[in-house]
Amino acid sequence: MSLASARAVPPYHGFARIYDAVTGDAMLPAIWRAFRRACRHYRIRFSNAADLGCGTGAFLACLARADRRLYGVDRSPAMLALARQRLAGLGVTLLHQDLADLRLPEPVTLITCNGATLNYASSLAGLGRIFRRVHQNTAFGGWLIFDMILGNGRPARNGHRVQRISLPGTSARWSIRIDPSGRGSVVDMTTAGLRADGSWDVVRETHRQRWFLGDEIAGLLRKQRWTVLGTSKLDGGVRSQGSGGWQQFVAKRD
Repeated sequence: MSLASARAVPPYHGFARIYDAVTGDAMLPAIWRAFRRACRHYRIRFSNAADLGCGTGAFLACLARADRRLYGVDRSPAMLALARQRLAGLGVTLLHQDLADLRLPEPVTLITCNGATLNYASSLAGLGRIFRRVHQNTAFGGWLIFDMILGNGRPARNGHRVQRISLPGTSARWSIRIDPSGRGSVVDMTTAGLRADGSWDVVRETHRQRWFLGDEIAGLLRKQRWTVLGTSKLDGGVRSQGSGGWQQFVAKRD
C-alpha cells in the first residue's frame, strides 16, 4: 500500500468510514448533554426538527420519536449512506444539500447543527448566508441550537503535528496545521481502506475550518433576525492551539 498513490476526494469521503470511532462517538455525549440542558433551560418543545451536517445520523437517532418529523441534511454522500443505515425504520428524511442552499420540505420548529459543522464556512459572508437560509426554513418563534470552535483573536505559534490512526481494515494519516493568524486549521487526511477483494483504496481529502470570534457570530445572527438567548462552553472543550474553545449557541427566530 502506497500513500503516495492516494486519489483526491471531497471531505468526509474517506473519513466517513472511521468518523464515529475517531470523532463522532467521543463528541456525541457532550453535544447531547448540552442540547438537553438547553431544552430544559429555555423550555424548548418541538414536533418537527432538522439536524444540519447530520453526518452518520447519531444525533438524529437520539431525537427520533414516533410523534416527531425529523430531517437530516448533509453534503457528503458517504456520510448520508451511513446515516441511512443507522436511521432505517425511524422515519427520518435525509437530504443531500449544501447548507448555504438549504431548502427543507417544511418550516421546522427546531434546527440543530452540531460537531463544529459551521466552522466549514470559509468567510463571514458565507456563514451569514447559512444563517439567512436557516432563518427562512424555521417557523416563526422557532429555535436554533448549534456549536462552533471559536477563535481567540490572537496569532498562533506555528503549529503542525501528524496524527496516525489504525483501526481494523482502515489506517489514516492526518497532517494538522493551525493558521498562523489563529483563525482556523487545515487537516490533510490520507485514509486507506481495505476493499472486499483484499486491495487497498487510498484517498486524500482536505478539511479547512475557520474559527470566528464569538462577537462576530452573535453579530451575524442579529443581522439575520435571530435573537441570541445564551452561549455555553461544551464539556471537554477543544484544545487546539489558537482556538478559543468549543461553544454552544442558542437563538430564537424573530
